[in-house]
Parts: sequence; C-alpha cells; structure tokens
Amino acid sequence: MQNQTPLALFCTGVIRSQIKAEADEAKELLKNNPSARRFLENAGGMISHVLLSPSFKKNACLNVAARHMRYLINNPNFAFITAIQVQVPEGEILEVRLRVARTNIPRRWDYPSFKLRRFQRAAVLILERPSNWPRIELDVIAPKSSTFSFGLVTVPTKTDEEIRMELSQKSIALLGLARDCQDAVLASIEILRSVGSLFGKHVIHICENDSIDQTDAQLQPLADTGRITLHSFPGLSSTLTRRTERLAFLRNYLNEIATSMTDLDYVFWMDMDSYSKSELSLKGLLSCFQCNDAWDAVFPAMNGFYYDIWALRHKRMWPSDCMIDINSEWDLALGSAVVSQAPVHVRQIAAHHLCGWLPVDSAFGGM
Repeated sequence: MQNQTPLALFCTGVIRSQIKAEADEAKELLKNNPSARRFLENAGGMISHVLLSPSFKKNACLNVAARHMRYLINNPNFAFITAIQVQVPEGEILEVRLRVARTNIPRRWDYPSFKLRRFQRAAVLILERPSNWPRIELDVIAPKSSTFSFGLVTVPTKTDEEIRMELSQKSIALLGLARDCQDAVLASIEILRSVGSLFGKHVIHICENDSIDQTDAQLQPLADTGRITLHSFPGLSSTLTRRTERLAFLRNYLNEIATSMTDLDYVFWMDMDSYSKSELSLKGLLSCFQCNDAWDAVFPAMNGFYYDIWALRHKRMWPSDCMIDINSEWDLALGSAVVSQAPVHVRQIAAHHLCGWLPVDSAFGGM
C-alpha cells in the first residue's frame, strides 16, 4: 500500500443494466455530498445540491431538430464518480447517453449502468457503482437548448478516524499459507494481528504443509493459545507434486472456510514469507476504504515493479495468461531470452507511475 496516495489495483463484478426513475433517491444522494453546491436550483426546485462549478459548454448541434449535444469530460485526478448532473437553460432534457473510456484517444468505449432521473430542465445520472474513468462522454438531447452545464458528484473524502470507526463495526478473516518461512512467519502473524485490530472482529487462519525448518514449531504455540487457527497438511507434497497445485488447493481450502462464515465482511490474504512489519502501511490500508463501494477486491500496488503478474489480468492490456503468451504468441525469431521474459516484464508496472487506482479483472494477494 502507498503511504499517502491511495493507489491500488481493484476489480469489480459484472453489474446488470438498470434504468429507473425515482426522484427521492437522486435528491438524497446529492443532498448528502458534503462538497455539493447549488447548481440545479432552477430544476423545478427538486434538486438543490450538486458538486462542481457550472461550466456552460456550447457544442455543435449534430441534429438541429433534436438539439443533440456532445461533450467530452476529463477526470485527470481519477476521482471516483457516483453521479453526473446535467442542466439546460431552457426547455427539457429528453435523453442523456453516457459512455466512458480509460485511454488517451479512445477507440473503444464502455457503457456503464446508471439510473436516469429527469426534472424539467435537469437530469441526474446515478451510477450503479462509483468508478474513476478518466474520459467521460455525454450526449444530451434537448429540443430548445444548444448548451448545457454539467457536474460530477464524487465520493466524499473520509478521515482516517471515520474509516476506523466504520471498520470497528466490521469483521475480517486474515488468511495465509506458510511453508519453510521460519525467519518471517512470526513477523507476518504480527502484521495480520495489527490489521485485525482495526476491525471489530477478526480471525486468523494459516495453512502449513511439509516445512523442513521450524515454521510449524513456531506456529503451533500460537494455535494452542487461540491466537490463530492452524491447518496442517503433512505429506501434501507427495500428493500434489507441483507447487502451484498445492498453492491452489490450500488457497481454495481457506477460501471455503472464509466464505462459510455468515457474519464476515472482508477477507485479507498475505504472503507469510516476505514481509516485515515496517513494510505494511496502515494508512495505505485505510485508504482502501475511502471508496469501498467501488471494488469487490483491492490489491496492493507494491513498491518497485509489480511482481506477481501470473494472476494479473486487465480486460484490454493483459487479458491473457502470460505463460500462455510465452509459449503460444511470441515469435521465436526474437530469441529465447526475449520470448521467455518480454511477456512478463511488459506487465510489471512500477507503482510510482500510477496516477490513480487501476481496475483489473484479477491480481494476487490483497483484500
């Protein structure tokens, strides 16, 4: 986690499109935004608080009869957006269309789900889920207007104390795999305990198998005193000879335990063999909850280059398995050194280059 700036990889589930018309929900959403200002006060008196200064933009009418106006909005700070408001100076808004992109010059657009609320000369698009798109394009159809103003409602900033208060009402399962890591395992347990202390309730489950050092001996006293729950699998290496198969089996085992807990809010995974307490930034961890409605899972953007790229997937940049790319996509004429390394290195982004949270389909570790 970053110490100050909340930069991370995050992934979200698939959400079904839904368009409804309920004015109370829109009004409540805008009213509760602490940064909101009077912007749609002329919209029939139904909405009075919206973020962002009114900035009227005149656009070419693509369809003179229908007054079809289009405007591209930039979000350079990658703020998480919850709603977009539109107002025209006269007449009414017949329709608003929204598409978004994450590239500098978009060739492919996405069409997020939203609920549309219309009020005389104004409309509000309430997004199904907050997101931080850098490019947003609005099409507004209003018969009597050739200009419109817009505003973005963003997620309000929470203090660390407010986040801590929220987490004190939540529960978390802290999970890890341990094998031959006697030099790091106790420090890793202390990290898990420090994370757990942020929550009202926490449990720690550790899987260990076939260690030839003192890993099991160090974990057993913690299990005997109830500080952790230890799951031992002696002889697993002879049953599952490939390391990746063992990891998958043990992770699925712990995941089934966690998902069977009916009162659980979060699951946290951590490597048990490579962390010291100084490497964990609780402030960085707390930053994940500035906008926890935006993610299903959040992964740390580690210092230096991103390492665990086998599980890293991005629907456009890295949609495939890097190991498959090595063996099936790259031309051998490039040389074995290039073919074996390039598909890996091209995905190893440096955390300090991130300007905002990066959406991914999967990654390793995290919560």
